[in-house]
This record gives sequence, structure tokens and C-alpha cells, in this order.
Amino acid sequence: MEHDVRVLVDFNAIRPDGTIVASTRFATIIPKAGDVVVLHDPERNECVGLVEKIEGMAITCRPEWQSWRPAVEVEYPEHLAPALYAA
Repeated sequence: MEHDVRVLVDFNAIRPDGTIVASTRFATIIPKAGDVVVLHDPERNECVGLVEKIEGMAITCRPEWQSWRPAVEVEYPEHLAPALYAA
């Protein structure tokens, strides 16, 4: 997926309206409402999401489920994989 901003989420925490709320506390780039980002979890599942709003350090995103990629299909550049998922 060719998006610059990655947001760590819990895909099990989908709200009734279909959105996910995540923290921007450790983000190096803070997206704006309307931005398209990559949502990912610690298990390395990911999908594209649309940022609906930012309130303080909370970001509300709407996942685009047609872009879902389970961990077995996700490939990261070698230089990023150790930093993102160090044991």
C-alpha cells in the first residue's frame, strides 16, 4: 500500500458506526480529516482508511474493507520490518 501515514489500530474495536478510534500519541505525522491512511494492527493486518476527524490525540477512521490485507499478504521493506515489529 502506497500511503505515507500509518495508524496503529485495534481492528476488534470497531464502533457501531463502523469507525475505529486510535491514538496519535506516537505518530510522527498527524493526518488531517479527509486524508487516506494505512490502518494496521500489531498482528500485521492492514487496510486503507479515511480519516473522518481528529479530536486532541484521538483519530477517527473509517476502514475501507475492500482493501483488507491479512498479515500473511503484507510485505514490508526490510529496513522497516525490524523497527515496526521487533520481538
